[in-house]
Amino acid sequence: YRSEKRQGFVGRQWLFEEVRAWATNPESEQDLLIGADYGVGKSAFLSELLDTGAAGLPVVAHHFCRADDSDTLEAGRFVRSLASQLAEALPAYRALLEADGAKELHDKLDQADQKPLPAFDQAVLAPLRRIEAPATQLLLVIDALDEALDHRPSGGDGTRTTIVELLVNEDRKLPPWLRLLATSRRRDEVLVPLRQGFFAIEEINAEEAANLSDLYDYAKARCGQEPLATLLSAAGLSPSEAAEVLQAKSGGKFLYAVKVLNDLATGALKLPSRQALEALPPGMDGFYEAAFERRFPDVASYAAVQPILALLCEQREPLGFQAMAAILGMSVRNVSAALQPLNDLLRMVPVAAAEASGRSDVLCSFDHLSLEQWLSEENELFQPRAGRFAVDRAAAAKQIHAWALAEVQAGRAHTWPYLVRHLASHLNDGERAEVIGGQLLQYPWLQARLKLA
Repeated sequence: YRSEKRQGFVGRQWLFEEVRAWATNPESEQDLLIGADYGVGKSAFLSELLDTGAAGLPVVAHHFCRADDSDTLEAGRFVRSLASQLAEALPAYRALLEADGAKELHDKLDQADQKPLPAFDQAVLAPLRRIEAPATQLLLVIDALDEALDHRPSGGDGTRTTIVELLVNEDRKLPPWLRLLATSRRRDEVLVPLRQGFFAIEEINAEEAANLSDLYDYAKARCGQEPLATLLSAAGLSPSEAAEVLQAKSGGKFLYAVKVLNDLATGALKLPSRQALEALPPGMDGFYEAAFERRFPDVASYAAVQPILALLCEQREPLGFQAMAAILGMSVRNVSAALQPLNDLLRMVPVAAAEASGRSDVLCSFDHLSLEQWLSEENELFQPRAGRFAVDRAAAAKQIHAWALAEVQAGRAHTWPYLVRHLASHLNDGERAEVIGGQLLQYPWLQARLKLA
């Protein structure tokens, strides 16, 4: 994941310097949040920092929240992940976990899914405060806190502790030798509580000169490489001229430049002349609309893929082709064919056959959260941001619900890894206890749940 994010990384020296200045200043706040809009390159920055050591401090543990991977959004999984990494990096902490009287610590970590706050406080932070301070300050890195806020727990009851709440409640209990660096979109639900929790906050304006300069350098570097260099030359554009156009169109979003250049390189976007580049619509909404118009020029060409995209918006974690075909009453081949024009905007991961089902599959999700938001959200005038390409999430929720119940009634729910993990979250409040209670009397379901655990 980090390697993918770092591809073509350029610049950000000014931000590395700011982070180093914060990390090495004993008078600065213990925690720093970098806030920026989507697409500015927060995950790429942290990936580069982790893999190059550019912060000036050793990173002792890290966590990337990802909307397409529900495990990374669970507060309990977050706590256990940190405990594992800290035990690997800090022998003194590991010794406390492995001591003869450490059963209580293990019990807290085992119960982290149900009680993440006590697990974080008593099995992670309290032992860290007991060990001797390391010779140097250490750094904990967390990416995309905002994505954890939107997580819907698989239990379905809507009650959960978020990773943001963990940090707000327990932040003052970090040992003084451990600093925390995090990123998030600029959302009040993240910024306000963290600011009240004594986080220092560095907000990046996508339109500021330093960010625009980095974007220009990135675009120019890519435009000087093949096959883009030859394509641009044929259209009468130098790398610097193309970079200037992308800088102006992007609104400071690296994601815009990445997507346009990827489409040019693959031939999905034709460039007969420099005017064609200058005619591109600005901003990510404009990019997505133009990309969909090229791929689906009329209503009929979009009809097959629209309900599939609605499922991708509503899923708790990546659905497989097999499940999407079953939900929509399509063949797997037709699902694959419908999604083919959007391969460059989706993340597809082949998986081996699950033991219970005997089916190999391909798991599918959006490659960036901004596409889900464009497809499913409204603008300030309460109109669909995606226009005719908007999807109906409510209809998708009903379809998943009907499929889930049908598979339960047929005795096949245990054969679908997705349902083994998320059945409860797709049931109504009035039916959840009865359905899950019935499943708990089915040995194949219990076996599947135990294997998952």
